[in-house]
Parts: sequence; structure tokens; C-alpha cells
Amino acid sequence: MTCADAPPGISGPTCYGPNLRAVATLLAAEGQIGTKSTVTLIAGLLDMEVSTGFVGRCLSRLDASLGRFEAELKQALRRSEVLGADESPISLAGERGYAYTVRATGLTRYGAAGTRLAGVRLCCAHLLRDPQGVIGNAPDQEHAAWATAAQRILREADRPSRRPTPPDTPRCTRANTPGSRRSS
Repeated sequence: MTCADAPPGISGPTCYGPNLRAVATLLAAEGQIGTKSTVTLIAGLLDMEVSTGFVGRCLSRLDASLGRFEAELKQALRRSEVLGADESPISLAGERGYAYTVRATGLTRYGAAGTRLAGVRLCCAHLLRDPQGVIGNAPDQEHAAWATAAQRILREADRPSRRPTPPDTPRCTRANTPGSRRSS
């Protein structure tokens, strides 16, 4: 039996090279297929048996290496004069959460959180789509009346307040509108 020292940066009882680590990281992080499915794909495509722990460690390495980048990206977005933001409700581990995008010229940050983005005004466009489907499929106006009324109320709620705003109050503008100012 021959045993050699592992190359620099490689340790553990089973050592995989940088190409396999890159494939596992790419599939699990960018492919969004999950750890178990990544293990199954690697076994099927590459005839390599890896563990879910191996894939988890690949993702941990990726996360650790992106910490500084994420901090710098957040700072660059904060310095931007104009921001666009969008969020959509999703399920995070069985609980309500939000997938979001924040962007400025040349910068984009994707993320997920258990709460809404701070400073982003509620956009009623998502809420208006469901009643529109009812209106479009109703046999007549009488059956669509409740959906029409719901849309009217949502549109009224979406209008900016006409009350004067104190100068130190954060200003929120419609997300995803080109040229909208960021919340202060």
C-alpha cells in the first residue's frame, strides 16, 4: 500500500480534488437542487460516491468565502443614489418568508429572509393579479363585482398619502420603478 501526503488545502479521511468540489458546489448552490439530489447526480454522472456532509462542507466553504464580498456589495448598494427592489413571498423551512432582489447600476443582490425588506413600500401589483383572474373568468359583471371592488380598494390603498410628511421621516417610493429614489 502506498500513501502520500495530501496536496496543500486538502485534508480529511477522504480527499476530493478541486474539480469535484467545484462540481458539488455549483450543483448545490447554483443548480438549487438540494444536497441529496447533488449527491445522487454526482453518483450518476461521475460514478463517484460522495456524502451529503461533503456537499454541505462545499457549501460552507462557499459561504465563508463570500462574506467579505457580500459586505462590500451591501455597502456599494447603500452608496447608490438609485435603487430598485422587489420581493416575493416564499416558503422558508415551512414558514412564510421573502425572496428579494436589490439592484443598482451594475450591482445586484439576491437573498431570502423571514421578514420583508425594510423601507420598501408594499406593492399591490401582486395582489391585483388574483382578482384580475376572477374578473377575466367570471361569466358576467355580477359574478366579478367582488373582485372589481377588491381591486378598487387595493388601488386606493396603494396611493401615496396626501398628509404632510415631517422632513426626518424616511421616504419610501415604489419598488422596481426606474429612477425611483432609495429609502433613506
